Amino acid sequence: MAEPCSLLLLWGQGTRKPDLRLASVKVSSASVRQGQTIRATAVVANVGGAPARQARARFFLDGAVVHSVVSALGPGTQKVFTADVATDRTDGTRRISAVADLPAGAAELCTANNRAEQIV
Repeated sequence: MAEPCSLLLLWGQGTRKPDLRLASVKVSSASVRQGQTIRATAVVANVGGAPARQARARFFLDGAVVHSVVSALGPGTQKVFTADVATDRTDGTRRISAVADLPAGAAELCTANNRAEQIV
C-alpha cells in the first residue's frame, strides 16, 4: 500500500509548500512501570518544497500533551525531537504519540503523514 499522500500529483505553485512527515516515534523501553520516565524520540522531516519556519512537534501520553517544541525545518531536512515523559499517574498500557504540524492557517501539502504512535 502506498504511503499517505505519496500519490499526489503536484505541479507548479502547489509544490511550494512545506510538508511535515513524522517518520516514527520510539520510546526508550517497550515495558514501562508506573512512575518510570520514558524517553520518546520522534523523527520529523520536511519533504515539501518550502521551509517550515515554525514546525511544531508535540508529544502526547494517552492523548494529553506532555511536551511541545517549535523549530524551523528547511525543505529536504529532518530533525530528531525528544521528550522525557513521566508516567507517575498512569498504569497499564500507555499510548505515546507525536504530531508534527504548522501553526493554524499555514498551508501544508499533506497532513495525513503528521502523526505516529507507539503502545507501551
